[in-house]
Amino acid sequence: MKNLLLLIIALFTVSVANAQVNSYYQKANDAYNAGNNVEARKWYQKAAELGHADAQYNLALYYIVDNNYTEAAKWLKKAAEQGHKEAQFNYAVCYNKGLGVSQSYTEAAKWLRKAAEQGYTEAQYQLGVYYWNGKGVSQDYTEAAKWYRKAAEKGHAGAQCNLGICYGTGSGVKQDYYEAKKWYTKSAQQGNESAKTALGLIEILIKNNN
Repeated sequence: MKNLLLLIIALFTVSVANAQVNSYYQKANDAYNAGNNVEARKWYQKAAELGHADAQYNLALYYIVDNNYTEAAKWLKKAAEQGHKEAQFNYAVCYNKGLGVSQSYTEAAKWLRKAAEQGYTEAQYQLGVYYWNGKGVSQDYTEAAKWYRKAAEKGHAGAQCNLGICYGTGSGVKQDYYEAKKWYTKSAQQGNESAKTALGLIEILIKNNN
């Protein structure tokens, strides 16, 4: 009976704490939507300190605006470790550029992968670039093509162009000029200049091979 009572008290305490942090976060959002960034930041800070991942991420963005990358990286890490995909991606950017942390392409790749595996499109594209260049990971064109495809299928113009390159050169996939043309076309239709150039070249190769 005593153990049950302690469990009930513990659950009630957690419930109250969750209600409080959610209240802080809502106040922050309300202030932000009203254009009061000073008030918003104050409540994001309170919610962040109680472990609210979205608040931690938003607080980090304020520090980025301040050019205080050490604090930004600290809060991005806290949110990233809770599985916040936008924080994971931006924490990877910190490692890529050495902002608030010691530059490490290996760490950048690690956090890109975490965000990419959650379906974050830009992280999928950037992870493809890392594999293509062997940056922070062993060079692997098959992995590069895999991640380009994931982002390309969601409409990422850069990934579509790079997937076209994979098919055009037979890097990580079986060479296929028609597939290359398909992806170059999708990218070019979004205004990607590199894809427009590549599309003209691949059309010449297709013509010459017929």
